[in-house]
Amino acid sequence: MAVTIALYARGDVAYRTELTGDLSGKMARQIRSLSELYRLERRVPASRFQLEQRADRDVANLTDYLKNEGYYDASVQYEIIPEEDSTSVRVQLRVQPGARYTVESILIDSGGVLADSLPSIPARLGRQLKSGDPATSEVILEGEKYWLRRFKEGGYAWVKVLERRVTVQSETHTAQVIYRIDPGPCCTFGIVRMEGVSETVSDMVARRELPWKDGEPFRESLLEQGRMRLLRLGLFSTVRVEPDPTEVGKANAPILVSVTPRPPRAVALGLRYHTDIGVSGEASWEHRNLGGEGERLELSAKASPIRQEILGSYRILGVPGDRQRLLLRGQVTAEEPDAYDATAGELGVRVETDFSADLSGGVGPTLRLGRVKQNLTTRETVLLGLPGGITLDRRNDRMDATRGLFLQWDQAPYLGLNGDRLHLWKTEFKVAAFQPLSENDTWVLAARFRAGVMVGEDFETVPADLRFYAGGGGSVRGYEYQTAGPLDRNEDPLGGRSLLETSVELRRRLTDKIGLVTFVDSGTVYRQGWPDFSEPLRVGAGIGVRYTTPMGPLRLDLATPVNRRDGVDPAIQVYFGFGQAF
Repeated sequence: MAVTIALYARGDVAYRTELTGDLSGKMARQIRSLSELYRLERRVPASRFQLEQRADRDVANLTDYLKNEGYYDASVQYEIIPEEDSTSVRVQLRVQPGARYTVESILIDSGGVLADSLPSIPARLGRQLKSGDPATSEVILEGEKYWLRRFKEGGYAWVKVLERRVTVQSETHTAQVIYRIDPGPCCTFGIVRMEGVSETVSDMVARRELPWKDGEPFRESLLEQGRMRLLRLGLFSTVRVEPDPTEVGKANAPILVSVTPRPPRAVALGLRYHTDIGVSGEASWEHRNLGGEGERLELSAKASPIRQEILGSYRILGVPGDRQRLLLRGQVTAEEPDAYDATAGELGVRVETDFSADLSGGVGPTLRLGRVKQNLTTRETVLLGLPGGITLDRRNDRMDATRGLFLQWDQAPYLGLNGDRLHLWKTEFKVAAFQPLSENDTWVLAARFRAGVMVGEDFETVPADLRFYAGGGGSVRGYEYQTAGPLDRNEDPLGGRSLLETSVELRRRLTDKIGLVTFVDSGTVYRQGWPDFSEPLRVGAGIGVRYTTPMGPLRLDLATPVNRRDGVDPAIQVYFGFGQAF
C-alpha cells in the first residue's frame, strides 16, 4: 500500500512523507501518529542533516513500537528522493512488520512456592498469559501483574519480580516468557497505621470498616474490600490501603491506611428535561459527619410538573453491629400524572450491611400513609411495610460504566392497618451488564432488564400509586411517562401488577469528551400478578449524544415509538439529564 500526504511549506528542505509496506489500516494510522516525519512536516528542517536526524529517530522509535506489538522481525527503513521540481524532497518510509510472534510457553520461577497452588483471582482483576497469546509488551506485562496479584492473594504481601525474560525463536515466530519472582515471606496482617483519618473522624470509626483482624492470613482482596468500605462512608475523597512500605519484609505485615478527608458539608443541584414531563430539578444538602462519628444527615427536594418530593435521612454507623448502619428516613410525595393524583407520607427504619466489597443489603419496617384519587374515586390507605433488598455492584464506574455487572432485588410486603385490611407483596428485579467491544472501551455494549411482580390483591384493589408503570426517560424511551402499557377509555395509564422492561445500547466514544449512543427499549405492564404476555411489548428506539464532565456524562436522547398508537403516542420524545440512561 502507499499513502501520501503532501504539505507545502517554506524552507531549505521542504519535504513530504510517503508510507509504504504491508500494513493494515489501523497500523498505518498508528505509525503516522508516532512518526516524527509526519508530525513535523510543517516545521521545515533547515538542512538535509536535520531531516535525516528526524528519519533516524523514526526508524528507532517505530522499530521499538513494532517489537512492543510482537513484530520482532520488523524492518523500518527510509529513502530521501528528490522531487522533479528540485525544490523539495520525498521521504519514503518503508515499514515491513513481518510475522507477529505468539507466546509458546510461560515459566514461573518462584523458588519453593508452587505458583499453580495459589488462590485464583476474579477475571476482572487480571488475565493470565497463555500459550498462543500475541507476544506483545502489554500482554506480557499484564501477565506479570496477574501473577503478582495471585501471590498477594496467597499471603505474600512483599512479592516482587526479579526478572522478566522474553526469548524469541525466529524459526517458529514464537516467544518463551520467564518470570523470576521472589515471593518473600508468607504473611499475616499486622498492626494498622492511619494517616489523615483523625482529621475527620475518630480512628475507631475507620478501623471498624476494615474486614480483617490482626494475625489473620494476609489477602490482597481484603485490602480492596476495606478501601471500598472506607470510601462508602462518604468521609474521604481518596483512600489507599497497602502494606506499609516502610516495613518491607515483615512476616506480620503492617498495613498503612492513608486518606484524604472530604469537606463535611455538601450542596448538590440537578436539572433535567423530558418532553413528556417538562423541566424538573432537584437540590440536596448533607452533613457527612454530624456527630463526629460518621453520622450523615441528608435533606433533599425534587420537583417537576407531575411530581414533588421532600426526603430526609439520618445514618448512624456501627448500629446495631460493628459493620452495619442504621438509617432513619422520612419522605413526603405529591404526584399528578395522567393516571391518578396522590399524596403520601412515609417513615422508616432500615438496617444496612455490606457482605463484601460489592454485595450489600438492607431491611427495615416502614409506615406509609397515602391518599389516591383516580376516576373520581378517592382512597386512603395506612400501610405497614417491611421493604428490603440486596444489591451486587461490580461496575467499574457508577455514572458511566464500560464493563461489569449490576444486580438489584427489592421487595416489600404491605399490610393495611385501616378498614380495608389491604395486604400485598411487591418485588422487583433489575440487572444491567456492560461489555467493551474494543480496546480502550471505545465501543461498549450495554444491556438492562427489569421485572416486577405483585401478589396478594386483585388489580382493582391495588392503590394506583403502588402499581407498576412503564414508559418515559428511565423506562421505555419514546413513550410518554407511564404510557407504555394498557390505557383506559380516556387514554390514561391503568398500570399493572407485573412489569417487564429491556434496554440495549451501543455506545461509541468519538473523542475524550464526546460520545454517541444508539438504543432500543421495550416494555409494558400486565394486570396479572405475573407477566402473562397478554399485552404487546411497547418498543422505542433512538440515538443520543454524551458529553463527558468530571462528574459524569451529560445525556441528550431522541427517541421514537416503533409500534406507535395513532392519536396516542407523539412521534418524538427528547430527554436531557446527567449520567447514562442506566
